[in-house]
This record gives sequence, C-alpha cells and structure tokens, in this order.
Amino acid sequence: MVGFSSVTQLIFGDNLKSDNVEHFYLYVTVYRCQNWNHKAQTAYIRIWKQIPHLETEIDDPDIRARQAKPKWIPQELIAYKELTDKNSGVTPRLLGWSREQQDGSGLVPGGFLVSLAWEEVPGTQLGDQLGSEAFWKLGQDERKRVRGP
Repeated sequence: MVGFSSVTQLIFGDNLKSDNVEHFYLYVTVYRCQNWNHKAQTAYIRIWKQIPHLETEIDDPDIRARQAKPKWIPQELIAYKELTDKNSGVTPRLLGWSREQQDGSGLVPGGFLVSLAWEEVPGTQLGDQLGSEAFWKLGQDERKRVRGP
C-alpha cells in the first residue's frame, strides 16, 4: 500500500491508572492508503508515537527514557480489535496493527510506537470533528433513512 494523504496532530494523553493519572505527550498521524495491486482497495493507517514532555526534548536520552510508556495501547485499537473479532458488519474492519518500542536513539527511548490499519468503508461521511454539514444538507426523508428505525 502507498500513502497519498495525511493528517497530523499533537496530543496530550492521559494514561488512567486506578489511583492516579499519568501524563504523556504523543504525536499522531493518519495516512489514507491504496493497494498497488487492487486500486479500489483503500485503507487508513494511524500511527501514534510518544514524544518527550515539554522542555525535556534536549535532555539526555536516559532522562527522556524515564517518561516511556511502552505498554500503552490506544482505546481506538482496543475497539477495532473487539469489533473485528466479533465480525461487526457496521464498522470498518481492522486490517492489522503493531506495537513497538523506540530504540535508544528515539525521542523517548523505550517509548511506544503504535500503528493500526483499518479498511475504508464506502459511502459519504456525514460528519466529523468539524461538524455535520453534509448530514443537514440531506432532505428530511434521507436523514430519516440514515438514522434508521
């Protein structure tokens, strides 16, 4: 597959624990990809990479390594795995995923590097984080059909 478009964002994450909240920073990017052998087959790949806390970017690697959360897994991956395992017919299928640790030269040595790929589903996206304008442009009968019974 080859990526041909991407969206990137910087996120402040919370890793919830039973008695406290651990904070960490991560970088997220999303690629829309196309299978070279089957041009109609498209997918998305999201990559999460742990990055150093603010103002520690140039600290020694052993100091940055103390920030590492090597076992962190995004909730999105957990949800895709469960829905795919249950053969959900109404959500995108998980195509694959990986979890690795950054090596000693990484931004956060031992920090997480997680990726997941899921299929692109046919249809028109009716809303996203920027709004639901496409949905409201539909006629009333079409909106009822989208909502279902």
